[in-house]
Amino acid sequence: MNMVFIMSKVGVLNKIIKKGMYWYKKTALKNNTYGLDKLGYLYAKVLGVRQDYAKARTIYEKSGSNYSLKRLENMRKERLIK
Repeated sequence: MNMVFIMSKVGVLNKIIKKGMYWYKKTALKNNTYGLDKLGYLYAKVLGVRQDYAKARTIYEKSGSNYSLKRLENMRKERLIK
């Protein structure tokens, strides 16, 4: 594949992630569980932000959704958090 083509796709992906981050933060401020869960996922998986397991944990705990609790459990199993 052409390197320019690949880099253009990476640029598009970064824009999508940043836009998603904007909206997830906006919904998280309203304590929306879906937004909180997705925001925590971005922090746990290094998508658009610096990886921060402590922040992901805090966000997941605030969400309290089944998905967030399962992700917290998985992070504990992987010994990423206590």
